[in-house]
Amino acid sequence: MTPEGLSNAEGKITYDTVKAGGKAWIVEQTGKGTYGKYVQADSGAITSDDKMVEAFKAGEAAAKDFNSANVTADGGIKEGDYVFVLEKNTYVTANTESQALTGSIPLSSSDNVADDVDGTGATLNRTYAMVQKFKAAPDTLTGVENKTLVKGYLAYLQGKGLEDNLLNFKRYVSIGLAGIAEDQVDAKGRPTRDLTADTSSVSDSDTLELEDGGFLLRLNAPSLDVEEYSYRDEITPLRAYRVASGTTTITYTYAEEKTREVEKKGSVVVNYQTTDGVELKAPYTDTPETVAEVVTEHYYVNADGQEVVLEDKTVRTPKNVTYNTKENETEKPQKLTDAAGNVYYLNEANTKTALNDQETTSPAETGTVVEGVTKVTYI
Repeated sequence: MTPEGLSNAEGKITYDTVKAGGKAWIVEQTGKGTYGKYVQADSGAITSDDKMVEAFKAGEAAAKDFNSANVTADGGIKEGDYVFVLEKNTYVTANTESQALTGSIPLSSSDNVADDVDGTGATLNRTYAMVQKFKAAPDTLTGVENKTLVKGYLAYLQGKGLEDNLLNFKRYVSIGLAGIAEDQVDAKGRPTRDLTADTSSVSDSDTLELEDGGFLLRLNAPSLDVEEYSYRDEITPLRAYRVASGTTTITYTYAEEKTREVEKKGSVVVNYQTTDGVELKAPYTDTPETVAEVVTEHYYVNADGQEVVLEDKTVRTPKNVTYNTKENETEKPQKLTDAAGNVYYLNEANTKTALNDQETTSPAETGTVVEGVTKVTYI
């Protein structure tokens, strides 16, 4: 493919050389060297940036992932075809508002909801208990308002895909009954409305008897935060290519996978020092350098001449060589005399161990030889 003749000095796409009779593959670029969806159109219909954008939007609902399998299934990109690349950015605007909830529940005093027709004794928990008792057969309820409440609550749960529990009941009586539109998404599944409220704090306040019968159980409800989102999609044409005549040869070069064994060696040395770090006795080699572990690596050499180790294939085989620096008085003397005749006694509590000059958290007078130099220091 070549961009020749399809751009001007400013880098903009020129369409006067686009010929009809071929396919226009309009591809969305999602990043550097990465692509998302594509649509197809008649190359003769792509005469401007606007026409390209229009064609992409028209086919976007049925757009396919731009990969080899899909392109091949659609006949492949052939001589005389054009590839147009565009970029799509989405901008979102958010608006937040707060409003007070003033919920109330219309009820009948029957069905053990209240002690009297004026609603005396009615509570939110007592109302929810009524719901639990009659939810399997709401038509058996005596009170019309109670029946309406239970049926409405059950429909709310089903419509929202929610479980039946007190928290969701509080959400229904404070938000659902008020007819407030809840969380919504657009045709692309993007949120357009989001509600936030601490419905767990909903509680009963008082009751109000109604003239035509029944009463209202009035609620203490929290404030409600409503966030609304709007989206604007902006499509920008980037560049174009045409499929020229001739044969293009692509050669893939593969590097051979190789295997090698690497010996990891270690040794153990014992030091004898005063608390000031003065050497009392020449270091003693408990374990001369030996193979502690054999690492089998699989690797290949890339185009830059660098070795790439396939870590997931690496196999580590420990040799389990053990050491012991306290086997006898020679290795671990209880007292030492310096050249001046001063006698020093071993302080077990000050014994320390270092691996490759990095002190370990606790002394290790015995153990398994590992890669590097293990130093046990008696003080």
